[in-house]
Amino acid sequence: MRTASLLLLLPFLSCRTTDDRLAPGERVWFQDVAWSPDGANLAVTRGVFAPSGDWKTEIWILDPDQGNPRRLTGGAANEIWPSWSADGSKFVFASGGERSRDVWIANADGSDPVRLTDDRASDTAPTLSPDGRRVAFMSDRDGLGQIFVVATDGTGLRRLSAGTMREEHPRWSPDGRWIAFHGGAPGARDDIWVMRPDGTGRRRIASGGVFPMWLPSGTALAFSGDGGVYLVGLDGGAPALHLPGAMYAAWSSDAGRIATISRGEGRTGVFVRPAGGTSPTCLMEGPGPPW
Repeated sequence: MRTASLLLLLPFLSCRTTDDRLAPGERVWFQDVAWSPDGANLAVTRGVFAPSGDWKTEIWILDPDQGNPRRLTGGAANEIWPSWSADGSKFVFASGGERSRDVWIANADGSDPVRLTDDRASDTAPTLSPDGRRVAFMSDRDGLGQIFVVATDGTGLRRLSAGTMREEHPRWSPDGRWIAFHGGAPGARDDIWVMRPDGTGRRRIASGGVFPMWLPSGTALAFSGDGGVYLVGLDGGAPALHLPGAMYAAWSSDAGRIATISRGEGRTGVFVRPAGGTSPTCLMEGPGPPW
Protein backbone atom coordinates (compact mmCIF):
# COMPACT_ATOMS: atom_id res chain seq x y z
CA MET A 1 0.00 0.00 0.00
CA ARG A 2 1.28 3.43 -0.89
CA THR A 3 2.29 5.66 2.04
CA ALA A 4 -0.21 8.36 1.03
CA SER A 5 -3.01 5.78 0.91
CA LEU A 6 -2.06 4.46 4.34
CA LEU A 7 -2.16 7.95 5.82
CA LEU A 8 -5.67 8.43 4.46
CA LEU A 9 -6.83 5.10 5.87
CA LEU A 10 -5.20 5.28 9.32
CA PRO A 11 -7.89 7.45 11.01
CA PHE A 12 -10.56 4.90 10.03
CA LEU A 13 -8.63 1.90 11.43
CA SER A 14 -8.99 3.17 15.02
CA CYS A 15 -12.65 4.12 14.75
CA ARG A 16 -14.85 3.79 17.83
CA THR A 17 -17.63 2.14 15.81
CA THR A 18 -17.66 0.43 12.43
CA ASP A 19 -21.11 0.50 10.87
CA ASP A 20 -22.14 -3.16 11.17
CA ARG A 21 -25.79 -2.59 10.27
CA LEU A 22 -25.12 -2.89 6.56
CA ALA A 23 -26.24 -5.81 4.42
CA PRO A 24 -23.73 -7.33 1.98
CA GLY A 25 -22.92 -4.84 -0.78
CA GLU A 26 -24.47 -1.85 0.98
CA ARG A 27 -22.46 1.33 1.42
CA VAL A 28 -22.92 4.25 3.79
CA TRP A 29 -22.54 8.00 3.61
CA PHE A 30 -22.79 10.80 6.17
CA GLN A 31 -24.10 14.08 4.83
CA ASP A 32 -24.19 16.59 7.65
CA VAL A 33 -23.50 16.87 11.36
CA ALA A 34 -24.86 19.17 14.09
CA TRP A 35 -23.81 19.63 17.74
CA SER A 36 -26.43 19.78 20.47
CA PRO A 37 -26.09 23.10 22.37
CA ASP A 38 -24.71 21.35 25.49
CA GLY A 39 -22.09 19.49 23.44
CA ALA A 40 -23.34 16.10 24.65
CA ASN A 41 -24.62 14.81 21.31
CA LEU A 42 -24.02 14.97 17.59
CA ALA A 43 -26.90 14.58 15.15
CA VAL A 44 -25.85 13.24 11.76
CA THR A 45 -27.60 12.16 8.59
CA ARG A 46 -26.69 8.55 7.79
CA GLY A 47 -27.55 7.27 4.33
CA VAL A 48 -27.40 3.71 3.04
CA PHE A 49 -26.92 2.96 -0.65
CA ALA A 50 -27.94 -0.54 -1.81
CA PRO A 51 -26.46 -2.42 -4.81
CA SER A 52 -29.90 -2.15 -6.46
CA GLY A 53 -29.58 1.64 -6.50
CA ASP A 54 -32.15 2.15 -3.72
CA TRP A 55 -31.18 4.39 -0.84
CA LYS A 56 -32.47 5.45 2.58
CA THR A 57 -31.47 8.28 4.93
CA GLU A 58 -32.08 8.58 8.67
CA ILE A 59 -30.92 10.85 11.47
CA TRP A 60 -28.65 9.28 14.06
CA ILE A 61 -27.20 10.49 17.37
CA LEU A 62 -23.53 10.00 18.28
CA ASP A 63 -21.76 10.47 21.60
CA PRO A 64 -18.86 12.85 20.72
CA ASP A 65 -16.53 10.93 23.05
CA GLN A 66 -17.43 7.28 22.48
CA GLY A 67 -19.56 7.10 19.32
CA ASN A 68 -22.33 4.79 20.61
CA PRO A 69 -24.61 5.45 17.61
CA ARG A 70 -28.36 5.30 18.03
CA ARG A 71 -31.11 6.05 15.56
CA LEU A 72 -33.19 9.17 16.21
CA THR A 73 -35.59 8.89 13.27
CA GLY A 74 -36.46 5.93 11.09
CA GLY A 75 -39.83 5.84 9.41
CA ALA A 76 -40.65 4.95 5.82
CA ALA A 77 -39.56 8.40 4.60
CA ASN A 78 -36.04 9.75 4.20
CA GLU A 79 -34.99 12.10 7.00
CA ILE A 80 -32.13 14.54 6.55
CA TRP A 81 -30.52 17.85 7.70
CA PRO A 82 -31.04 17.98 11.49
CA SER A 83 -30.73 21.36 13.25
CA TRP A 84 -31.09 21.89 17.03
CA SER A 85 -32.94 24.62 18.87
CA ALA A 86 -30.75 26.93 20.97
CA ASP A 87 -32.02 25.36 24.23
CA GLY A 88 -31.58 21.81 22.93
CA SER A 89 -35.20 20.82 23.55
CA LYS A 90 -36.22 20.57 19.87
CA PHE A 91 -34.75 19.85 16.47
CA VAL A 92 -35.94 20.45 12.94
CA PHE A 93 -35.31 18.22 9.94
CA ALA A 94 -36.55 17.47 6.45
CA SER A 95 -38.49 14.32 5.66
CA GLY A 96 -39.96 12.82 2.50
CA GLY A 97 -38.98 11.18 -0.78
CA GLU A 98 -36.43 11.91 -3.45
CA ARG A 99 -38.32 14.83 -5.00
CA SER A 100 -40.75 15.91 -2.30
CA ARG A 101 -39.76 16.74 1.27
CA ASP A 102 -41.31 18.77 4.06
CA VAL A 103 -39.91 20.48 7.16
CA TRP A 104 -40.72 18.92 10.53
CA ILE A 105 -40.03 19.80 14.17
CA ALA A 106 -39.75 17.27 17.00
CA ASN A 107 -38.61 16.93 20.59
CA ALA A 108 -34.90 16.27 21.09
CA ASP A 109 -35.57 12.56 21.60
CA GLY A 110 -37.48 12.35 18.30
CA SER A 111 -40.92 12.22 19.87
CA ASP A 112 -43.99 14.25 18.85
CA PRO A 113 -42.93 15.21 15.30
CA VAL A 114 -45.02 17.99 13.75
CA ARG A 115 -45.04 18.88 10.06
CA LEU A 116 -44.41 22.59 9.42
CA THR A 117 -44.68 22.63 5.61
CA ASP A 118 -46.84 20.61 3.25
CA ASP A 119 -45.96 21.00 -0.41
CA ARG A 120 -45.20 18.75 -3.39
CA ALA A 121 -41.86 20.49 -3.76
CA SER A 122 -38.66 19.75 -1.86
CA ASP A 123 -38.52 21.76 1.38
CA THR A 124 -35.20 20.92 3.03
CA ALA A 125 -32.08 22.07 4.95
CA PRO A 126 -34.02 23.76 7.78
CA THR A 127 -32.37 25.92 10.45
CA LEU A 128 -33.97 27.25 13.64
CA SER A 129 -33.63 30.89 14.65
CA PRO A 130 -31.81 31.39 17.98
CA ASP A 131 -35.04 32.52 19.66
CA GLY A 132 -36.74 29.29 18.53
CA ARG A 133 -39.63 31.10 16.84
CA ARG A 134 -38.81 30.70 13.14
CA VAL A 135 -37.36 28.17 10.73
CA ALA A 136 -35.50 29.12 7.55
CA PHE A 137 -35.31 26.47 4.84
CA MET A 138 -34.71 26.04 1.13
CA SER A 139 -37.43 25.03 -1.31
CA ASP A 140 -37.83 24.58 -5.05
CA ARG A 141 -41.59 25.19 -4.88
CA ASP A 142 -41.19 28.16 -7.22
CA GLY A 143 -39.02 26.21 -9.65
CA LEU A 144 -35.65 27.35 -8.32
CA GLY A 145 -33.87 26.79 -5.02
CA GLN A 146 -35.02 29.67 -2.80
CA ILE A 147 -35.05 30.46 0.93
CA PHE A 148 -38.28 30.68 2.93
CA VAL A 149 -39.13 31.18 6.60
CA VAL A 150 -42.03 29.78 8.60
CA ALA A 151 -43.00 30.05 12.26
CA THR A 152 -42.51 26.97 14.44
CA ASP A 153 -46.30 26.61 14.62
CA GLY A 154 -46.46 26.32 10.84
CA THR A 155 -47.89 29.79 10.19
CA GLY A 156 -46.51 32.87 8.45
CA LEU A 157 -44.78 31.21 5.50
CA ARG A 158 -42.75 33.81 3.61
CA ARG A 159 -40.18 33.77 0.84
CA LEU A 160 -36.96 35.67 1.57
CA SER A 161 -35.31 35.10 -1.80
CA ALA A 162 -35.90 37.51 -4.62
CA GLY A 163 -34.93 37.49 -8.27
CA THR A 164 -33.57 34.58 -10.27
CA MET A 165 -30.51 33.58 -8.23
CA ARG A 166 -30.41 30.17 -6.55
CA GLU A 167 -30.24 30.56 -2.77
CA GLU A 168 -29.81 27.35 -0.79
CA HIS A 169 -28.78 25.79 2.53
CA PRO A 170 -29.61 28.66 4.93
CA ARG A 171 -27.95 28.80 8.35
CA TRP A 172 -28.98 31.28 11.05
CA SER A 173 -26.19 33.15 12.85
CA PRO A 174 -25.82 32.61 16.62
CA ASP A 175 -27.01 36.18 17.34
CA GLY A 176 -29.95 35.92 14.93
CA ARG A 177 -28.86 38.92 12.86
CA TRP A 178 -27.86 37.06 9.70
CA ILE A 179 -28.72 34.07 7.56
CA ALA A 180 -25.83 32.55 5.63
CA PHE A 181 -26.42 30.53 2.48
CA HIS A 182 -24.79 29.40 -0.72
CA GLY A 183 -26.08 30.36 -4.12
CA GLY A 184 -25.49 31.68 -7.59
CA ALA A 185 -27.02 32.11 -11.00
CA PRO A 186 -28.52 28.94 -12.55
CA GLY A 187 -25.70 26.86 -13.96
CA ALA A 188 -23.02 28.99 -12.30
CA ARG A 189 -20.78 28.14 -9.35
CA ASP A 190 -22.00 28.58 -5.79
CA ASP A 191 -20.68 31.39 -3.61
CA ILE A 192 -21.14 32.06 0.11
CA TRP A 193 -23.58 34.85 0.99
CA VAL A 194 -25.32 36.40 3.98
CA MET A 195 -28.55 38.35 4.28
CA ARG A 196 -30.71 39.79 7.04
CA PRO A 197 -33.59 37.64 8.34
CA ASP A 198 -36.04 39.86 6.47
CA GLY A 199 -34.29 39.13 3.15
CA THR A 200 -32.46 42.47 2.86
CA GLY A 201 -28.76 43.32 2.97
CA ARG A 202 -27.44 40.52 0.75
CA ARG A 203 -23.68 40.45 0.31
CA ARG A 204 -21.21 37.89 -0.93
CA ILE A 205 -18.70 36.70 1.65
CA ALA A 206 -16.62 34.24 -0.38
CA SER A 207 -16.38 33.05 -3.97
CA GLY A 208 -16.71 29.34 -4.63
CA GLY A 209 -18.14 27.26 -1.79
CA VAL A 210 -21.14 25.42 -0.34
CA PHE A 211 -22.65 24.47 3.02
CA PRO A 212 -21.85 27.52 5.17
CA MET A 213 -21.67 26.93 8.92
CA TRP A 214 -21.27 29.62 11.58
CA LEU A 215 -18.51 29.59 14.13
CA PRO A 216 -19.89 30.10 17.66
CA SER A 217 -18.59 33.68 17.81
CA GLY A 218 -20.81 34.64 14.88
CA THR A 219 -17.92 36.60 13.36
CA ALA A 220 -16.78 33.96 10.87
CA LEU A 221 -18.11 31.22 8.64
CA ALA A 222 -16.82 27.79 7.67
CA PHE A 223 -17.73 26.35 4.30
CA SER A 224 -16.90 23.41 2.05
CA GLY A 225 -14.69 24.15 -0.95
CA ASP A 226 -12.03 22.59 -3.15
CA GLY A 227 -9.74 20.49 -0.99
CA GLY A 228 -11.51 20.84 2.35
CA VAL A 229 -13.25 23.23 4.74
CA TYR A 230 -12.36 26.93 4.68
CA LEU A 231 -12.81 29.82 7.13
CA VAL A 232 -13.73 33.37 6.20
CA GLY A 233 -14.61 36.40 8.33
CA LEU A 234 -18.06 37.93 8.19
CA ASP A 235 -16.41 41.06 6.82
CA GLY A 236 -15.06 39.05 3.88
CA GLY A 237 -11.38 38.81 3.07
CA ALA A 238 -9.44 35.87 1.69
CA PRO A 239 -10.77 32.46 2.81
CA ALA A 240 -8.19 30.20 4.47
CA LEU A 241 -8.11 26.40 4.17
CA HIS A 242 -8.62 25.19 7.74
CA LEU A 243 -9.46 21.47 7.52
CA PRO A 244 -7.83 19.84 4.48
CA GLY A 245 -9.74 16.83 3.20
CA ALA A 246 -12.87 17.43 5.28
CA MET A 247 -16.19 17.53 3.44
CA TYR A 248 -18.28 19.15 6.17
CA ALA A 249 -17.57 20.65 9.58
CA ALA A 250 -19.44 21.93 12.63
CA TRP A 251 -18.09 23.64 15.77
CA SER A 252 -19.36 22.90 19.28
CA SER A 253 -21.08 25.85 20.96
CA ASP A 254 -18.10 26.40 23.29
CA ALA A 255 -15.79 26.44 20.22
CA GLY A 256 -13.67 23.72 21.83
CA ARG A 257 -14.29 20.89 19.37
CA ILE A 258 -14.97 20.37 15.67
CA ALA A 259 -16.99 17.55 14.15
CA THR A 260 -16.19 16.67 10.55
CA ILE A 261 -17.21 14.25 7.84
CA SER A 262 -14.34 12.87 5.77
CA ARG A 263 -13.65 10.18 3.17
CA GLY A 264 -10.53 8.24 2.28
CA GLU A 265 -9.56 5.03 0.52
CA GLY A 266 -13.16 3.91 0.02
CA ARG A 267 -14.24 4.65 3.63
CA THR A 268 -16.31 7.48 5.08
CA GLY A 269 -16.72 8.53 8.69
CA VAL A 270 -17.65 11.09 11.34
CA PHE A 271 -14.75 12.55 13.32
CA VAL A 272 -14.25 14.88 16.30
CA ARG A 273 -11.07 16.83 17.07
CA PRO A 274 -10.03 19.60 19.48
CA ALA A 275 -10.47 22.97 17.81
CA GLY A 276 -6.74 23.60 18.08
CA GLY A 277 -5.66 20.03 17.41
CA THR A 278 -4.81 17.93 14.39
CA SER A 279 -5.56 14.39 15.62
CA PRO A 280 -9.20 13.46 14.91
CA THR A 281 -11.08 10.72 16.73
CA CYS A 282 -13.25 8.58 14.45
CA LEU A 283 -16.71 8.02 15.97
CA MET A 284 -18.37 5.97 13.24
CA GLU A 285 -17.26 4.79 9.80
CA GLY A 286 -18.12 2.40 7.01
CA PRO A 287 -17.59 1.63 3.32
CA GLY A 288 -18.12 4.84 1.38
CA PRO A 289 -20.62 5.49 -1.43
CA PRO A 290 -19.84 4.72 -5.06
CA TRP A 291 -19.66 8.38 -6.11
